[in-house]
Amino acid sequence: MAPTDPPCPPLAEGIPWPPIRRAPRTEATRTEATGWGATDRRARVARDGRKVSDVRTGKPRGLAAPARGRTGMSAGMLEKTAIVIVTYRRNALLRVLFESLAGQTRAPAWIVVVDNDGEAGPLVDEIRPSLPETHIEYRHPDRNLGGAGGFSLGAEMAMALGAEWLWFMDDDVMLLPDADACVERWAAKHRVFIGRRQNCDGSEFFYQPRFNEFLAVPVPDFGFDFARADEFFTDVVSFEGCVVHRSIVETIGLPDARFFLSWDDIIYGWLAAHHTKVAIVSDFILRRTQDVPTIRFLGRHVAKPSHLYIFHFFKNRRIVREYFKAHGKYNPVGFRIGTLVLIGKELYRGAAAGELFVVSRLIARGLMSREVTP
Repeated sequence: MAPTDPPCPPLAEGIPWPPIRRAPRTEATRTEATGWGATDRRARVARDGRKVSDVRTGKPRGLAAPARGRTGMSAGMLEKTAIVIVTYRRNALLRVLFESLAGQTRAPAWIVVVDNDGEAGPLVDEIRPSLPETHIEYRHPDRNLGGAGGFSLGAEMAMALGAEWLWFMDDDVMLLPDADACVERWAAKHRVFIGRRQNCDGSEFFYQPRFNEFLAVPVPDFGFDFARADEFFTDVVSFEGCVVHRSIVETIGLPDARFFLSWDDIIYGWLAAHHTKVAIVSDFILRRTQDVPTIRFLGRHVAKPSHLYIFHFFKNRRIVREYFKAHGKYNPVGFRIGTLVLIGKELYRGAAAGELFVVSRLIARGLMSREVTP
């Protein structure tokens, strides 16, 4: 972090946010269409039991028509986009995200907010006037669906609204200046992509994973350098900013709600990569607004995951195995080695946090769990 960068402040109401460092401009502004050809758009059954065909046509009662765009601009990609946000008890973070959305030049047609707790309703109503051209759909499920279930419900709603593009976001990010223009440029080239992200201090968040299919584990590619290329092709995405065309959702189905927490976006990117190129693009589009806790251990800074995340991460290996078997990619030896690699990684982080015994129990509970998220 540069000496001039302010520290990440606690995100409480009324506390100003650090100045935004503008994303570097690149030559990646090509807007030529890419001749997608005839895509197989037969609706497939999502793994949670819902058909995309049930939600892709018609306009449900009470859902608004698309917005027309600001200041008389001709409709573009953003005016056909639904931003899907999942939130849970983080109103201060959600406010920052909405303020960054209101500060963009273009407005999306829709914003779908899935609130897993139910306390964000008043905030959403307060924010509506700042986005007059955008129809905001707010949903509070009768139970906590987790991130996976929230994105599945949000994607279903976006498809029912008629969105041509779905832009997924957690509540702990904000849009950088010109994010709307960056996304619109890249949408002319890719049907699934995600921009680069910054940490909350403005530094680069390193994210260059690819699936090692033998291990069934995403592995970072440290050899790629955005200084030499403006696209990193992958088979992994994050719902912290990925953009997906509706034709892909119609082909691979909705995100799998059974994951509840972790692996849902990883597998979604892997499925999408079977049908189109998946790209991480060079433009910085989002900034994380919550600092990730780290521990210094053996001379390294190690991220500290939550206990709930660790449990679901290993519990969901069972669902990952189902997907790999269904697609003919499952190697029992490689999969077990991959699981051992992941166990070693989490035990290392547990030792760094002084929670080796607790983390060991969480891993064991997750691997032995036969509980199915409804």
